[in-house]
Amino acid sequence: MANETWVVFRGDSSDSKDLIFTAKQSSLIQLKTSLDVFLGYNDKENVCDFKVKGSWFDRSCTIYAGDGATIIAQVNPILSSTRLTDLRSYMETIRHV
Repeated sequence: MANETWVVFRGDSSDSKDLIFTAKQSSLIQLKTSLDVFLGYNDKENVCDFKVKGSWFDRSCTIYAGDGATIIAQVNPILSSTRLTDLRSYMETIRHV
């Protein structure tokens, strides 16, 4: 069984010149979601441009620069004991690198 792969193009195109990015599962077996993202011009896909790691259970996501060490964005739920409804609020952090 191969790793899951998602390919994203501009508009309705499937032409390689309109490729925006490709995302692939980092490994076949995962406890938490981990994706390697390759921008359209990165056709060799030796090193990913971004890594996305997240947890459905925690409803959180962290995006790293290609090296996997530098966090460039995070999304985490805001936990509030005063909220009685099922509406969810999220905190987004974007870092300038």
